[in-house]
Amino acid sequence: MGTTYHITYEKPGSGEKIYTYETDSILQFINEVASTYLPSSLISQLNQGDTISTDTLDAEAILFFRENIDISEQVWEWSDGYFDPTVMPLINYWGFGYEGHRPVENIDSARVDSLKQLVGFDRVKNIFRNEIWFLPENMQLDFSAVAKGAACDVLGEFFEKRGITNFLIDIGGETLGKGPGRSGRGWIIGINKPEAHNPGTDLVEELTIRDQAVATSGNYQNFYETENATYGHTINPMTGYPEINNVLSATVITQDCGMADALATALMAMGLEKGKELLQKTQNAEAFLIYKNNSDGLSTFETPGMKKLKYNKND
Repeated sequence: MGTTYHITYEKPGSGEKIYTYETDSILQFINEVASTYLPSSLISQLNQGDTISTDTLDAEAILFFRENIDISEQVWEWSDGYFDPTVMPLINYWGFGYEGHRPVENIDSARVDSLKQLVGFDRVKNIFRNEIWFLPENMQLDFSAVAKGAACDVLGEFFEKRGITNFLIDIGGETLGKGPGRSGRGWIIGINKPEAHNPGTDLVEELTIRDQAVATSGNYQNFYETENATYGHTINPMTGYPEINNVLSATVITQDCGMADALATALMAMGLEKGKELLQKTQNAEAFLIYKNNSDGLSTFETPGMKKLKYNKND
């Protein structure tokens, strides 16, 4: 996944010890399903134009792939298409995909318009309910806004099956916490101030989660600058261009990390007002948005349930 992971867990007397090679093998399996950086992965084969019969796939591979599709479909519907995993050709064009990180110095608007015609999740979402999988010509999928969170969920299920119920799983900043944490009050998660090169110690807020997932999306760490503009990695499928709006960071708290991951990305693409409308459609999701206000300062928006999640050192 091109990132790191960190797991903290408490082994009860009746629980089993988990070894690093076990978690590594699960994550390697997930990479072989959903990584666009591995030419041999399932998603890469589809992106290269291959037709695949599910008879040739492991049941776990089918399950994980369809889980990514299902989450994507739900958030695609809720967001009115602002979240769309078929945006991969545009991600590559703008230099944020598997073709390598590179700035686009000379933007070809005709090329952007052409690639935008390849975006349309409605054209592929039902294909993966069949036994034969393929993508329409030149269309490509990208699960980078779902798979890290969904991988947290898979590892969480693995730990619980081994009798471990108090753990924190972090994959590239997407986090799943189960149980009472170290203090017995839950796991404490920080929300970074949205600044480039923030080492992770400059926080805007701290949350306490228990049996919940947290995902944050922002353009302040994955971006590049040209002489004319700054471009972030969140691509708006409606325009074909990197999204520029007042939202700098979107943090979502749900029960499932894959869903939190996708919702956070959707909120970044939609902007503040449309994002508020999205949150009204979701169930069992809380959010904390950091955005630029009219005076060039920073303001925050939070859903009503966020108040009870905030960490209070005096409790």
